[in-house]
Amino acid sequence: MVVFDMAGTTVKDNNEVEKCFTEAARQTDLPYERKDILAMMGWSKRKVFSELWEKALPDLPGGKREKLIESSYISFKNILENHYRTEPVIPTDHCIETLKS
Repeated sequence: MVVFDMAGTTVKDNNEVEKCFTEAARQTDLPYERKDILAMMGWSKRKVFSELWEKALPDLPGGKREKLIESSYISFKNILENHYRTEPVIPTDHCIETLKS
């Protein structure tokens, strides 16, 4: 079995994932700095929200923070899935040939 990443690896990425992160943060009232999101690109998406909420509310009890993390993560997943369903998905150079081999 071979597993490929999507954004930037198998499909062209024009910062869509970053835009989905920022939209999810906005929808869930998560303070963020763009530089923080960019520094964590490629990480587990859930881990990114965990780090951002930890930075925003370091004194919040774990259970309450966990609910915020989950809310942001679900929002992100919905936004990203909607993006890939409604916008053109263009393969990266040589992706199709690689997958056919």
